[in-house]
Amino acid sequence: RKRYLLLLFLFLLSAYVFLTIERAHSVSYLMGIFEMKNDKLPIFLVQPYMYIANNYENFNLLTQNIEEHSHGFRMAYPFLTLSGAKFFFDFPLAYPVYLTKEELSTLGILYDAYYDFGLLGVMLFSLILGLLSSWIKELSRKEKNPFGGALYIQFAFYFLFSFFTTWFSNASSIFYFAVTLVLAVLWKGFVHEKNSAVSI
Repeated sequence: RKRYLLLLFLFLLSAYVFLTIERAHSVSYLMGIFEMKNDKLPIFLVQPYMYIANNYENFNLLTQNIEEHSHGFRMAYPFLTLSGAKFFFDFPLAYPVYLTKEELSTLGILYDAYYDFGLLGVMLFSLILGLLSSWIKELSRKEKNPFGGALYIQFAFYFLFSFFTTWFSNASSIFYFAVTLVLAVLWKGFVHEKNSAVSI
Protein backbone atom coordinates (compact mmCIF):
# COMPACT_ATOMS: atom_id res chain seq x y z
CA ARG A 1 0.00 0.00 0.00
CA LYS A 2 2.85 2.39 0.79
CA ARG A 3 4.31 1.72 -2.65
CA TYR A 4 1.01 2.62 -4.32
CA LEU A 5 0.76 5.81 -2.29
CA LEU A 6 4.30 6.74 -3.28
CA LEU A 7 3.52 6.10 -6.96
CA LEU A 8 0.36 8.19 -6.67
CA PHE A 9 2.31 11.02 -5.05
CA LEU A 10 4.95 10.92 -7.80
CA PHE A 11 2.25 10.91 -10.48
CA LEU A 12 0.49 13.91 -8.94
CA LEU A 13 3.78 15.73 -8.53
CA SER A 14 4.68 15.09 -12.18
CA ALA A 15 1.23 16.24 -13.32
CA TYR A 16 1.57 19.38 -11.22
CA VAL A 17 4.98 20.24 -12.68
CA PHE A 18 3.73 19.56 -16.23
CA LEU A 19 0.62 21.74 -15.81
CA THR A 20 2.67 24.53 -14.23
CA ILE A 21 5.04 24.54 -17.21
CA GLU A 22 2.16 24.40 -19.72
CA ARG A 23 0.36 27.36 -18.15
CA ALA A 24 3.56 29.39 -18.57
CA HIS A 25 2.72 31.97 -15.90
CA SER A 26 5.72 34.00 -14.84
CA VAL A 27 6.85 33.78 -11.23
CA SER A 28 6.52 37.55 -10.76
CA TYR A 29 2.91 37.45 -12.06
CA LEU A 30 1.95 34.66 -9.64
CA MET A 31 3.69 36.33 -6.71
CA GLY A 32 1.79 39.52 -7.50
CA ILE A 33 -1.54 37.68 -7.58
CA PHE A 34 -0.77 35.85 -4.35
CA GLU A 35 0.55 39.04 -2.68
CA MET A 36 3.37 37.14 -1.03
CA LYS A 37 5.32 39.12 1.56
CA ASN A 38 8.35 36.89 1.10
CA ASP A 39 9.04 36.74 -2.63
CA LYS A 40 12.08 34.53 -2.07
CA LEU A 41 9.97 31.41 -1.54
CA PRO A 42 10.13 28.92 -4.44
CA ILE A 43 7.02 29.00 -6.61
CA PHE A 44 6.49 25.21 -6.41
CA LEU A 45 5.81 25.67 -2.68
CA VAL A 46 3.85 28.91 -2.94
CA GLN A 47 1.43 27.85 -5.68
CA PRO A 48 -0.12 24.74 -4.06
CA TYR A 49 -0.25 26.49 -0.68
CA MET A 50 -2.14 29.44 -2.15
CA TYR A 51 -4.58 27.27 -4.10
CA ILE A 52 -5.42 25.33 -0.94
CA ALA A 53 -5.47 28.29 1.45
CA ASN A 54 -7.40 30.58 -0.85
CA ASN A 55 -10.50 28.39 -0.99
CA TYR A 56 -10.80 28.88 2.78
CA GLU A 57 -10.45 32.62 2.23
CA ASN A 58 -13.24 32.52 -0.34
CA PHE A 59 -15.39 30.42 2.00
CA ASN A 60 -14.77 32.89 4.83
CA LEU A 61 -15.72 35.75 2.51
CA LEU A 62 -18.96 33.94 1.67
CA THR A 63 -19.91 33.48 5.33
CA GLN A 64 -19.26 37.16 6.05
CA ASN A 65 -21.00 38.68 3.03
CA ILE A 66 -23.81 36.36 1.97
CA GLU A 67 -27.10 38.26 1.76
CA GLU A 68 -29.45 35.43 0.80
CA HIS A 69 -29.11 31.64 0.82
CA SER A 70 -29.82 29.80 -2.42
CA HIS A 71 -32.15 27.25 -0.73
CA GLY A 72 -30.80 24.18 -2.51
CA PHE A 73 -30.54 25.54 -6.04
CA ARG A 74 -26.73 25.62 -6.16
CA MET A 75 -26.39 21.99 -5.11
CA ALA A 76 -29.30 21.03 -7.38
CA TYR A 77 -27.74 22.76 -10.41
CA PRO A 78 -26.22 19.60 -12.00
CA PHE A 79 -29.52 17.73 -11.68
CA LEU A 80 -31.50 20.63 -13.17
CA THR A 81 -28.97 20.80 -16.01
CA LEU A 82 -28.65 17.08 -16.77
CA SER A 83 -32.42 16.53 -16.61
CA GLY A 84 -33.03 19.52 -18.88
CA ALA A 85 -35.43 21.03 -16.32
CA LYS A 86 -33.65 24.38 -16.34
CA PHE A 87 -34.59 24.81 -20.01
CA PHE A 88 -38.32 24.44 -19.28
CA PHE A 89 -38.66 26.16 -15.92
CA ASP A 90 -37.31 29.44 -14.63
CA PHE A 91 -35.12 28.58 -11.63
CA PRO A 92 -33.15 31.21 -9.68
CA LEU A 93 -29.67 29.95 -10.58
CA ALA A 94 -27.72 33.22 -10.90
CA TYR A 95 -26.13 33.84 -7.52
CA PRO A 96 -23.01 35.97 -6.96
CA VAL A 97 -19.76 34.11 -6.27
CA TYR A 98 -17.73 35.62 -3.45
CA LEU A 99 -14.03 35.66 -4.35
CA THR A 100 -11.11 37.42 -2.70
CA LYS A 101 -9.61 37.84 -6.18
CA GLU A 102 -11.05 37.09 -9.60
CA GLU A 103 -7.94 35.07 -10.53
CA LEU A 104 -8.20 32.89 -7.42
CA SER A 105 -11.49 31.13 -8.02
CA THR A 106 -11.05 27.90 -6.02
CA LEU A 107 -14.15 27.42 -3.86
CA GLY A 108 -13.86 24.17 -1.91
CA ILE A 109 -16.23 21.28 -1.52
CA LEU A 110 -18.43 22.87 1.20
CA TYR A 111 -18.96 26.23 -0.53
CA ASP A 112 -22.30 25.47 -2.20
CA ALA A 113 -23.62 23.52 0.80
CA TYR A 114 -23.18 26.63 2.95
CA TYR A 115 -24.52 28.85 0.18
CA ASP A 116 -27.72 26.77 0.10
CA PHE A 117 -28.57 26.31 3.78
CA GLY A 118 -25.76 27.76 5.91
CA LEU A 119 -24.25 25.68 8.71
CA LEU A 120 -27.17 23.23 8.57
CA GLY A 121 -26.41 22.63 4.89
CA VAL A 122 -22.76 21.86 5.67
CA MET A 123 -23.78 19.38 8.40
CA LEU A 124 -26.36 17.59 6.22
CA PHE A 125 -24.02 17.50 3.23
CA SER A 126 -21.22 16.05 5.37
CA LEU A 127 -23.60 13.41 6.76
CA ILE A 128 -24.72 12.38 3.25
CA LEU A 129 -21.11 12.20 2.03
CA GLY A 130 -20.18 10.04 5.02
CA LEU A 131 -23.04 7.59 4.42
CA LEU A 132 -22.33 7.47 0.69
CA SER A 133 -18.62 6.88 1.33
CA SER A 134 -19.41 3.98 3.68
CA TRP A 135 -21.73 2.38 1.11
CA ILE A 136 -19.19 2.76 -1.69
CA LYS A 137 -16.46 1.24 0.48
CA GLU A 138 -18.64 -1.81 1.15
CA LEU A 139 -19.60 -2.08 -2.51
CA SER A 140 -15.98 -2.03 -3.70
CA ARG A 141 -14.50 -4.37 -1.07
CA LYS A 142 -17.12 -6.77 0.21
CA GLU A 143 -18.90 -7.46 -3.07
CA LYS A 144 -15.81 -7.16 -5.29
CA ASN A 145 -17.73 -4.95 -7.70
CA PRO A 146 -15.27 -3.44 -10.25
CA PHE A 147 -17.48 -0.41 -10.79
CA GLY A 148 -17.70 -0.05 -7.03
CA GLY A 149 -13.92 0.27 -7.14
CA ALA A 150 -14.25 2.95 -9.81
CA LEU A 151 -16.72 4.82 -7.59
CA TYR A 152 -14.27 4.50 -4.70
CA ILE A 153 -11.50 6.02 -6.82
CA GLN A 154 -13.75 8.86 -7.98
CA PHE A 155 -14.75 9.66 -4.41
CA ALA A 156 -11.13 9.51 -3.26
CA PHE A 157 -10.17 11.92 -6.05
CA TYR A 158 -12.96 14.35 -5.14
CA PHE A 159 -11.93 14.31 -1.48
CA LEU A 160 -8.23 14.57 -2.28
CA PHE A 161 -8.89 17.70 -4.30
CA SER A 162 -11.77 18.94 -2.15
CA PHE A 163 -10.01 22.30 -1.90
CA PHE A 164 -10.16 22.88 -5.65
CA THR A 165 -13.83 23.02 -6.63
CA THR A 166 -17.39 22.12 -5.63
CA TRP A 167 -17.32 18.60 -7.09
CA PHE A 168 -20.80 17.58 -5.98
CA SER A 169 -22.54 20.56 -7.53
CA ASN A 170 -20.59 20.27 -10.78
CA ALA A 171 -22.61 18.83 -13.67
CA SER A 172 -19.64 17.02 -15.26
CA SER A 173 -18.50 15.21 -12.10
CA ILE A 174 -22.09 14.28 -11.20
CA PHE A 175 -22.60 12.88 -14.71
CA TYR A 176 -19.47 10.68 -14.49
CA PHE A 177 -20.42 9.60 -10.99
CA ALA A 178 -24.00 8.74 -12.05
CA VAL A 179 -22.83 6.67 -15.04
CA THR A 180 -20.42 4.70 -12.85
CA LEU A 181 -23.12 4.23 -10.20
CA VAL A 182 -25.57 2.83 -12.78
CA LEU A 183 -22.91 0.42 -14.05
CA ALA A 184 -22.14 -0.67 -10.47
CA VAL A 185 -25.82 -1.40 -9.78
CA LEU A 186 -26.22 -3.26 -13.10
CA TRP A 187 -23.10 -5.33 -12.36
CA LYS A 188 -24.40 -6.14 -8.89
CA GLY A 189 -27.75 -7.28 -10.32
CA PHE A 190 -26.12 -9.30 -13.11
CA VAL A 191 -23.68 -11.11 -10.82
CA HIS A 192 -26.41 -11.79 -8.24
CA GLU A 193 -28.71 -13.30 -10.90
CA LYS A 194 -25.85 -15.34 -12.36
CA ASN A 195 -24.86 -16.72 -8.95
CA SER A 196 -28.51 -17.53 -8.17
CA ALA A 197 -28.85 -19.39 -11.48
CA VAL A 198 -25.68 -21.40 -10.81
CA SER A 199 -26.80 -22.34 -7.28
CA ILE A 200 -30.14 -23.61 -8.64
